[in-house]
Amino acid sequence: MQNNVLSTESSTWRSRLRALGPGVLLASAAVGGSHLIASTQAGALYGWQLAVIILLVNVLKYPFFRFSTHYTLDTGKSLIEGYAGKSRAYVWVFFLLTVPSATISTGALALISAVIVKTALPALPLSVNALSIGVMAATLALLLLGHYRALDRVTKLIMISLTVATVAAAVIAATRGQQMLPDFIEPSPWNMASLGFIIALMGWMPAPMEITAINSMWVTVKQKIAPSNYNDAMFDFNTGYVMSALLALVFLALGALVQYGNGEAVKMAGGQYIGQLIGMYAATIGDWSRLLVAFIAFACMFGTTLTVADGYGRINAEALRLLMRQKQRSNRAVGIWTCWSVFSGLAVILWFNSALGEMLRFAMISAFLTAPVFAWLNYSLVRSSHRHAVSPAMNALAIAGLIYPVREAGLPTRSGIATTDHAVPVSQHDTAVAAVSERVGALLSLQRSLGLRFEEAAKLDSQRALAQAERHGQIRIEDGTKGGLVRQVPCQSPAQHHALAQAAAQQEGRSLIPPSMSYKDFRTAAYSELRSAGIRSHGERHAYAQGRYETLVGAPAPVAAGIGHGADHHRFLAAQLGIEVAAARELDLQAREQVAAELGHGRIDVTNAYLG
Repeated sequence: MQNNVLSTESSTWRSRLRALGPGVLLASAAVGGSHLIASTQAGALYGWQLAVIILLVNVLKYPFFRFSTHYTLDTGKSLIEGYAGKSRAYVWVFFLLTVPSATISTGALALISAVIVKTALPALPLSVNALSIGVMAATLALLLLGHYRALDRVTKLIMISLTVATVAAAVIAATRGQQMLPDFIEPSPWNMASLGFIIALMGWMPAPMEITAINSMWVTVKQKIAPSNYNDAMFDFNTGYVMSALLALVFLALGALVQYGNGEAVKMAGGQYIGQLIGMYAATIGDWSRLLVAFIAFACMFGTTLTVADGYGRINAEALRLLMRQKQRSNRAVGIWTCWSVFSGLAVILWFNSALGEMLRFAMISAFLTAPVFAWLNYSLVRSSHRHAVSPAMNALAIAGLIYPVREAGLPTRSGIATTDHAVPVSQHDTAVAAVSERVGALLSLQRSLGLRFEEAAKLDSQRALAQAERHGQIRIEDGTKGGLVRQVPCQSPAQHHALAQAAAQQEGRSLIPPSMSYKDFRTAAYSELRSAGIRSHGERHAYAQGRYETLVGAPAPVAAGIGHGADHHRFLAAQLGIEVAAARELDLQAREQVAAELGHGRIDVTNAYLG
């Protein structure tokens, strides 16, 4: 291919604005599944804790995305041509990865775009599949009829609208404050259970590494249409990259401010999460915001669908050209591969949409695993180009991005195991019970003596439960449970019977909730009392867990004893009980399993946040 000729005119603000294009397209391609869904879910699940991951990944990937623009401006060649210069094997690997990625990515993005429209306009007499066809048709029409010039103009409008609307929504949410419930115990993402989510987040943050090749193709087209100098072209790239990184943090902020700790379970399926996201914003910010949030979401996904379909069409056509040793890449070939992205993606939607979520997650994790390969290739290519040398600082950052261990991968060495005792002491419990109303005091006692969640205690029919305890020595917890899971809790001690009798005396119906109030209103009023009393009711559950563990084992839980989890505590138990370490380990495990069952935890690692 003929090398592009860089403009020799001096750099001005006007020339910089004229150069905008590929970088904005890059931002639009990035702002999709990784931002609207993964970043927002990160905020909804873990608050601000994963902001460090988003920042670190964007910083560590920056050199390799930058190198795509750098190399193409220096040589006039695309990155894929550079890969071919090293070995055709790299092009084969690239091609075999990008062909299925084109199908999965385009299909997933178009499907989510359609779900957004259906969620925002439920009265629309069209199915999600029909709307998906409409999204794909609009995508294909824009790309085939206008191609790069139309894509350039449409994407700029989308990104401007998206940025303004997203920032506006974040400001509105910030003025309302975080919606976290007072007794919410913040979960830690630094454990094995969260590793899959974090890897997927990192894989597509800010975008899969093959997007660097797409960006280089956009740069070659832009240089043919409107040549710019090196500095202006790099300004365009930096603008797009920084915009993408900042928007990722804004979306995380939206999830943290609106959904984190508000009592609603976060749905992980992309389509379902979109509906939940729009509904949550409407409920917390105001129903008027429904269309605003829907617009933000649709702008994200449709813009990404456009750029991804165009980009994969270009790189697949280019890779095949090089593999077949053709001299020129035709627009017809690009059109054919763009059609492949659209039609194969649509086929996945129509026939395999039930598996689309799993396929998308697979693609995100694959992007994480293959990123080092393409990062090294980009680095090696730009190092061989001496027209614009890589600065020492950029070189050091690139090396850091290449060698940082996957085991570390930006993940702080923390776990979900408690190191701080969150149990409410007896003295604080007694003081709080004396300070609040009898009804709320009875609720606190239920939580402490039976290990109940706030909602479970509020909705418990204590009169019925007391009869169960006297007859069977255990009670059935079925109202207000997480996930609707029913469980049995032992109830044999005088303190437990007293707590049930106290709560039964406060009942006016079948629960502690007054007949004149909804659960939500009762919760709001109770939380106000608890705040005034300076107590977090969830700490009563922690007290139950620790007390129950000590009863079962005969020694305190690690967090209560001030001893580390694992081998140190097993040795402590062995010394306290006069048994072998192996026996202590087995006893500890059995106790944790029992406590987890009584608390209604599906996994022991959740219970570890209570016991240490």
